Amino acid sequence: MIHEDWQSVAPTACAASGPGVTWLSDWGIAAFAGTDVLAFLQGYLTSDAHALEPETLKPTALCNLKGRVVVNGWAYAPAPGVNLIHHASLSGALAGLLTLYLRFSKTKLSDRTSQTLIFGALDLPPIAGALRCDERRQLVLCDSVTAATTITSQHPSIARAVWDAAMIADGIALVTDATRDTFLPQMLDLPRLGAVSFAKGCYLGQEVVARAQHRGQVKRHLSRVTWQGETEPAPGSELVDGSARVRGQVVMACTLPHGDTLAAASTPRAGAALAVLQEETAFPLQTSGATVTGSA
Repeated sequence: MIHEDWQSVAPTACAASGPGVTWLSDWGIAAFAGTDVLAFLQGYLTSDAHALEPETLKPTALCNLKGRVVVNGWAYAPAPGVNLIHHASLSGALAGLLTLYLRFSKTKLSDRTSQTLIFGALDLPPIAGALRCDERRQLVLCDSVTAATTITSQHPSIARAVWDAAMIADGIALVTDATRDTFLPQMLDLPRLGAVSFAKGCYLGQEVVARAQHRGQVKRHLSRVTWQGETEPAPGSELVDGSARVRGQVVMACTLPHGDTLAAASTPRAGAALAVLQEETAFPLQTSGATVTGSA
């Protein structure tokens, strides 16, 4: 498979700061194709499927009936279909969510993760053929090791933690299998990113999402925090206060670069994280192997 082939030749010397490119080995891509693909996805994406563009990524999500995010990421519409970039651990969950509904449509879903290498480009000038996420980020999709080698030879290689640290600093959370079916889009701050349209028609979970928005019922919010300890907090880890009360949950975390190397080499380790916390949460908080000490 292309992932194994690339892993054997991928650059090993990676800078601990940007700009540069890094292989997003745990990101995946789903492809939707069919004559009714936009109409179909309009009923499931939290964003407006009809506003998708062929070369620009739009943040979006899919929810379950309870309005909890199952998958989030970025979508774009290379004619004649639509592709969704998401965390690779959710390929099965995405298929499971949509299988029943796909039976009644002309749209087909295929997982292209094993055929595609996804590279993140951070703080670089526009790259030919890249898909732009936002002002800082581009994604480069390669279907061969040769194409991947070209990208990494033309741009500096950065450690994956540099990319993750920038995501955390900018408040961009990506749901994984450990955190799916847990958070409303508002808890992940997805409306701020433009991933939720409150003007479009109905979609799966829309009633719950809209009611929470208009009634102000969201009492848990995404926060940037710092941590220190022996172990990097895993997605889904509970955060408890001094009274052993659960105050939140880790969405994603990274070990921060330290000088020209990564802090992973030192003990204790230190890093940043995105966590969904209850309102008026006081620090410090504890999770397995780490202490969360406050805002990043």
